Amino acid sequence: MDKHQWESRLCHISGRVGFVIIVALIILPSVWLRDLSILSYVSATGFLAYVVVIGSVLWTGANDGYNEKGRTLNLSRIATAFSLYTFCYSAHPVFPTLYTSMRDKSKFNKVLLLCYAVCTAGYTSMAILGYLMYGEHVNTQVTLNLPV
Repeated sequence: MDKHQWESRLCHISGRVGFVIIVALIILPSVWLRDLSILSYVSATGFLAYVVVIGSVLWTGANDGYNEKGRTLNLSRIATAFSLYTFCYSAHPVFPTLYTSMRDKSKFNKVLLLCYAVCTAGYTSMAILGYLMYGEHVNTQVTLNLPV
């Protein structure tokens, strides 16, 4: 078999797909854990990613400018916006596990309020930044509009 035939048989994986596969292989063993307190580290990395994405969008807007215009209310895309917000607030199945793993269960309501406040602030800031940067041309995920 010559070199060309060998290369045509290889599977080519792009950088983005390769990254997703690697992250999945790293996170996958967490579903088999007996002690769920270790998942707090996975959660912390998720929060770090959340901060990095908001920072990236803010940085891109600061460098490229907030100069797009468009309609403030586009009723034809309201279903997409509603489904995105619904998905973002769908973490309620984890609440019983969170409650049972807390040392001081009396602080559960405060933790819940803080989590929803932080998430709402992040979602709202991303929506505002995305609209200011890309106007009507913003994708459902503003990160898809960012330069490579």
